[in-house]
Amino acid sequence: MKTEIRHYTAAEQEYGETDSKVVSDYLKNYYAGSGTRQEMEILGQTYKVLRRDRVTVFYDADGNTLFDVKNEKLDGEYSRMSSSGGIRKYTKTYAEYKAELDTELTKTAEGFVRIGYLLKVARDTDILRESGYGSVADFAKAEYGIDKTQVSRFIRINDRFSEDGNSDRLRAEYQGYGYAKLILMLQLPDAINEELSPGYSNSEIQTIKEEVDAEHQVSDI
Repeated sequence: MKTEIRHYTAAEQEYGETDSKVVSDYLKNYYAGSGTRQEMEILGQTYKVLRRDRVTVFYDADGNTLFDVKNEKLDGEYSRMSSSGGIRKYTKTYAEYKAELDTELTKTAEGFVRIGYLLKVARDTDILRESGYGSVADFAKAEYGIDKTQVSRFIRINDRFSEDGNSDRLRAEYQGYGYAKLILMLQLPDAINEELSPGYSNSEIQTIKEEVDAEHQVSDI
């Protein structure tokens, strides 16, 4: 039996219970996005959405039309939801947001160099003598949930990228890279790292790493 398509046109017209949840999620998470066709997961179900000139149509996962809503109605509901705090807005542009995040990630990279230095202090001095911990690995795991692999990675980052290889300061030539890039560069030869710049993206450095790995495999053969 074919399901009757539901039409919502008037501003005061109320949605059915399920339709109300679908529309609410659409307005919060998808409405402001680009594109006229979207797909979303709500209440464990897949819904497809097509925004037309006058109405927005909601389909099930198989493409069967469930209901449609007049765009004027959606516009009004989105405006009310925004003004009431139902939708969080960020006042800065994407470029400003991206620059802000890049700055913080750069600080994070410097922070990881310092973490590596402080873990070295725990490893190489008597600072843990009064703590009851037998090693830096025991200390890091118990106090911060950092396992042995992570401890080793922090220390290697400090060895490789700190001033003099044993300080709490990131070397000037690696300023601006960010933690994720340094992790990749940790696996590259110094000669290649010297050719890189902060302008390289994570994916570009990853591609270079894969090329280096492939060359090593060929040379091993």
